[in-house]
Amino acid sequence: MKTLIISTYYNNPHHISHQAYLLKMFVDGEYDFVVLNDAGLTTRSLLSDNPSCFEIKNECGKQNIESIFVPQYIHTNIYQGGLVPDGLPANHPTERHRATLNWLFQSGFLRTKYNHAIIMESDMFLKQKLNIKDFVDGFDIMGTWRNGLLQKMPGQSWNPKCGDATEIDAKWLTFQFLCINLQTITNISDLDAGGFAGSDSGGNTHFFLKENPQYKVKFIAKWNDIDYQVDFISQEPTTCEDAQFLHLRAGTNWDNNSKEYYYEKMYRAFEKFIPSYKTELLNQNIQSKLYSSDHEHCYAPR
Repeated sequence: MKTLIISTYYNNPHHISHQAYLLKMFVDGEYDFVVLNDAGLTTRSLLSDNPSCFEIKNECGKQNIESIFVPQYIHTNIYQGGLVPDGLPANHPTERHRATLNWLFQSGFLRTKYNHAIIMESDMFLKQKLNIKDFVDGFDIMGTWRNGLLQKMPGQSWNPKCGDATEIDAKWLTFQFLCINLQTITNISDLDAGGFAGSDSGGNTHFFLKENPQYKVKFIAKWNDIDYQVDFISQEPTTCEDAQFLHLRAGTNWDNNSKEYYYEKMYRAFEKFIPSYKTELLNQNIQSKLYSSDHEHCYAPR
């Protein structure tokens, strides 16, 4: 059994080496790791301010990882030939994520030699030993999820499958982490990463799940650590230390924190939750408190 692991990258090529190393360190099973390079020619890398698309390509070359350029025309509205619903901001981080995933599902790339595909965000890191066969066994789809009441909002996309309803009680896959059985899922192109106001990516999977009750779905656990501002992903609820994946959150810095704050958050999360991983990250030895952009969190000198 061989697994395809895919991660989507935009402006944070510095995460590639960490993802790749931790997969090598912890995965028990045969896999290939592929990076989807979604950076445009003008996209700047967060930490270096150099063109991100070339840094992603070069870093993948160093790590001997296949990288695939995502065609940038998909990040235009449908009336222009892209994959973003008309009326929505085509370059918004959520819309970029949705369009990239929909391009992947529709491209036929997943109809390959692999048994399973694991799709995860670029700020998701394996943090303990993982036997892939045991992890994926018994499920057709497994992923992070949310549920709640979704309401029709002015200027937002509203799926025609909702009919005349102005709100729906939905449960959907969020695409932060998704595992697909490529042998049993026969209609991957029907997966839709689009969503609603308040659903982020994946709201439309509510309909895919309802229309395909034959698939065995596993909604995996997700919880957060307020002090470190990170999430934990695990097949079953467990402790932070025993969770299978660490999710740094805001890996593209969409919340506009300073580089120093972003770096310190990344450093401390690795140090605390993956202590066996001796990274090349160096402590900045900060001299004063670093505050988040919303001033709700800070890191003090140690």
